[in-house]
Amino acid sequence: MLGEEADLMADAEQDEIEDDESGEEPRQTSVAEDKERQTVMLKIASRTYYELDLLVRALKALHGWRQIEAEHTEVSPPLIIVPPKVRKAFEEVKAAMKPILRGILENPLNDSEAAEFREIRTTYIPELLLAYNTVLCSAGHIISRDALIESMDLSTIIAAEDPSRLLQPFQESKRITELLTSFAYVSKAMLKLGEKGKPRKEKRNAEGRTLGIWEISA
Repeated sequence: MLGEEADLMADAEQDEIEDDESGEEPRQTSVAEDKERQTVMLKIASRTYYELDLLVRALKALHGWRQIEAEHTEVSPPLIIVPPKVRKAFEEVKAAMKPILRGILENPLNDSEAAEFREIRTTYIPELLLAYNTVLCSAGHIISRDALIESMDLSTIIAAEDPSRLLQPFQESKRITELLTSFAYVSKAMLKLGEKGKPRKEKRNAEGRTLGIWEISA
């Protein structure tokens, strides 16, 4: 994948060789120009590694939540107060998913790299987003139903953004039905979760909506 960056360096060296063979006086580059070219090459080489690392971090955060969630739900009798480690795991998942939602592996250098990026995104983006929505639904039961608001936001983001970013991987992997089923499940959870007790200030999603419309009074 990153052999493309090495090819760029090789092309630059070949250009210098061709200049020598042509008999023309090679243009002298300044130290500043050399440093700038090196900086550009390093950025190109490191960007893909960085975005792959973001993907791995998201996978690890989701796996970490699953372990913490399992430990918490297996406690008997159920804990009344949510342990800090559960909240921490949830916040780590949200932080890790932010760059994924903004888009990764979207700037290939050529057709070959574009095909590799597409394969990675088609394989992992649906898995990440489905798992993330499951986490939000679970957190809506364990931590606060405000997490369900974030699930509503997630569905809006996927529907509103350029399809090539988030929706296309579902289309290419033929997993649209799974995505719709996932959000349908959260919608049912919204209907069932009617919080009782003291009044609370409703959290609003990106469009100003609250979960109040999902509550059914007895």
